[in-house]
Amino acid sequence: LANAAIAAAISGFPQLNFFADLPNGIECFDTEQPDYWFEGNQEMIYRMAGLREKTARYRAFPMRPLSPAERVAVIDARLKGRKDLSLIVIDGLVDLCNNFNDERAASETLQHLMRWSDETGAAIITMLHLTKGSRFMRGHLGSILKQKADSGIMLTHNEGEPNYDVKCHFGRYAPFPAWAFYRDRN
Repeated sequence: LANAAIAAAISGFPQLNFFADLPNGIECFDTEQPDYWFEGNQEMIYRMAGLREKTARYRAFPMRPLSPAERVAVIDARLKGRKDLSLIVIDGLVDLCNNFNDERAASETLQHLMRWSDETGAAIITMLHLTKGSRFMRGHLGSILKQKADSGIMLTHNEGEPNYDVKCHFGRYAPFPAWAFYRDRN
């Protein structure tokens, strides 16, 4: 789902239900994927966008080997003084937080997001998993994110099936209708 949003942003063409005509750059920070999956995701984004070559408008950074503090420091350094971005994607918000169940650590993590958004003027898309049983966003980090975010999209997937269900989890604006997509090797 995030790949579709990024592909729409770099190409200007609709992907799934995303359309984003963004004039400035996009940066993606992936805290979760090993290099093999990270590279595969980047190839998928370019394929979805219909681009054969990399574009200077989009940069992606694998950050899995780094500690939470190192990840924040890298993002800080990349975003410092930037006004040329329209979108920042952070795949794995929990990986920027030392303890997602600690109020202070969660609040500090959200302060980073708000500061980066204010300083760059860019929108931020981030991912945070839900608890398995109750479907709440994880820990204090999820509670604070829900208070600060404009909207939350819930993506569900049944193991072994290609279908993904998408619905509005919460939002400050009118909810969008639920929809679904499927993913295959193409």
